[in-house]
Amino acid sequence: MGAFLGITGVAVVALALGDAIATTVRVGRRGGPVTRLVSGLLWRGLSRLRVSRLRLFPLYVSGMAVTLSIIGLWIAATIFGWFLIFASTPGAILETATNRPADMASRLYYSGYTVFTLGIGDYRPGGTVWQTATWFAAGSGLLLVTLVITYTIPLTTAVSQKRQLARLISGLGSHAAEIVAKGWSGRNFSVLEGWLQSLTPLLARLAEHHLAYPMLHFFHTGDRDAAVGPAVAVLDETLLVLELAVDPDVRPSRLSLDPPRAAIEALLTTIPEVYVNTASEPPPHPGLGLLEEHGIPCVPRSAVRDAFDEVVDERRRLLSLVHHEGWTWEAVDHLPEEAERPEPPVLRRGGR
Repeated sequence: MGAFLGITGVAVVALALGDAIATTVRVGRRGGPVTRLVSGLLWRGLSRLRVSRLRLFPLYVSGMAVTLSIIGLWIAATIFGWFLIFASTPGAILETATNRPADMASRLYYSGYTVFTLGIGDYRPGGTVWQTATWFAAGSGLLLVTLVITYTIPLTTAVSQKRQLARLISGLGSHAAEIVAKGWSGRNFSVLEGWLQSLTPLLARLAEHHLAYPMLHFFHTGDRDAAVGPAVAVLDETLLVLELAVDPDVRPSRLSLDPPRAAIEALLTTIPEVYVNTASEPPPHPGLGLLEEHGIPCVPRSAVRDAFDEVVDERRRLLSLVHHEGWTWEAVDHLPEEAERPEPPVLRRGGR
């Protein structure tokens, strides 16, 4: 029985520390196996709570709840694993005052304060082997605390940069036709091309952040202007309108359209399917009436509809991203195609 407890304890500690290292240090994966499993379960549970007027509340706290739960799980598993190790032998831990073997509750207490390197001293290891085990327990706790601190600080920065990107895109316009109309100078889209080029590295950085910090998937907001899902969907719709609806003679160059499209595609590939249920149907086609009102040369409506029907899979994934963050497609394009749209101001570099 003692050997079984010891082996199990070593396995639990190794799994906890290995998962923490895989999540916080390794880039290009979606966290360790335990993190992926537990975070997926927590996310699905939080998603089911999105009902009635509290629909956005769980999303607002989801990032913090999932992150703290995973960190708490690492700490609890590490302490429990060392408890099993110290419980495997009667004389592993002794009372300092009486030199008698500690009971199970005291061994759990000893494991906890050793992992947190408190060194209180009312219990002591019973021999050289257990002195060495205590040293390893303190080292594992120090490693875990260091990993958590060095992970959460840049994670917070990444969340802030995620919101910043969403606000930049939202500042260009609330839907694709509005951004395209603002960017039309009467002859070309040169100013809008500059904005697209400036947004591309920010999109690429966000995609890399999602790989480096898997918990970033769960940080959402009830503020539409700061929500990256609707913002990225609006930007992608803008790129599609420019590419598929605007006349080729005035359309921006491929060097302006392809890099942000590639960055958005990279971002979409970082979101595991366990967190996003791909929409069964694509969203409705964007309205183009505002483009015609501003005299922007466009291809025939029938050709536009056929072109949008060829990018169904991409738009379904974007709709899924919007749903993942707790929004509907109305946050991306809330007006029907033939609705009368107000005339927006001309987009200028450096502001609206």
